[in-house]
Order: sequence, then C-alpha cells, then structure tokens
Amino acid sequence: MSLSGLLIVMAVVLALTDLRATLVLTDDALLLERRWRPLRVPREAVLAVDGNIHGRPSWSESVVVTVAGRDRPVRLGGFEVHARVLIPRLQEWSGVGDTAPASEDSASPT
Repeated sequence: MSLSGLLIVMAVVLALTDLRATLVLTDDALLLERRWRPLRVPREAVLAVDGNIHGRPSWSESVVVTVAGRDRPVRLGGFEVHARVLIPRLQEWSGVGDTAPASEDSASPT
C-alpha cells in the first residue's frame, strides 16, 4: 500500500472512531451534539418519549422522541446511559408520557 493510501485509511478510521453523540438537556431544549447533523428540539415541541419497544423502557435499546412538526420521530441511541434510565428522565423533563396526544384532526367527532 502506498503512503497516500495509508493516510486515507487512517483519516477514515479516525473520522469513524469519533462518532459519539452527547445528549444535553437545558431548561428549554434537548440538544443532541454530534459530529454530523446536530439537533436541537425545543422542550415544548416534545410530544412523547418512549423506547424502541413501546411501553417497555427496560427492554428498549434506544429512546424515541415524538416531536411536533416532524414527519418521523427522533431516535436516540448509543449513549453510555441505558434507555431504561433516559426514558423516564426525558419524560419528566418534558412533562409528557410515552404516547403523543391525539391531534384535533384525528379525534373522532362527538
């Protein structure tokens, strides 16, 4: 292997080894600090916090956050703290449960 090829391989390995993300809770937002695509979710936009196995935080590998205005929930994983610990903390912080409230559009007429 040439020297330039070795340098490219080393650069790729170094870039891939630092893919850790940090989850930070402030008074008004959840911040996911990561190398690519950092994310800021305002506290009032959080509709629900659950695990990837609905209703079973102790079985879940990742945290699923339902956010207002997004097509898909945000999936958070790969932290040193297990999802079974993060889910109740995030639910308490945001003041929500594990299921998003039904929107007025989808509510059945009375």
